[in-house]
Amino acid sequence: MGNPPKYFQQLVEAQISIARLEESFEAMSREMGEMKQAHRGLNEKMDLVLTTLSEARGGWRTLVWIGTSCATLGAGLAWVVEQLLRRS
Repeated sequence: MGNPPKYFQQLVEAQISIARLEESFEAMSREMGEMKQAHRGLNEKMDLVLTTLSEARGGWRTLVWIGTSCATLGAGLAWVVEQLLRRS
C-alpha cells in the first residue's frame, strides 16, 4: 500500500484540532466553576459587611440620641441651678 489518501491527513488534523478545542473547553469550564465559587464567597462577605454597617448605623443613632438627651438634660439642670443661685 502506498501513501494514504490526502483526506486521511486532513481528517487526522481535524481530529487533533477537535481534541485541542475539547481540552480548552474543559479547562474553561473548570475555571468558570472556580470563578463562580469565588463570586459566591465575595457575595457572602459583602452581605456580612452590609449587615454590620446596618447594625452600626442603628447603634450610632442610639448613641447620638442618648448624647443629645444628656446634653439637653445637663443644660436644663445648669439653668435651674443658675436660677436658684441668682435668687439667693
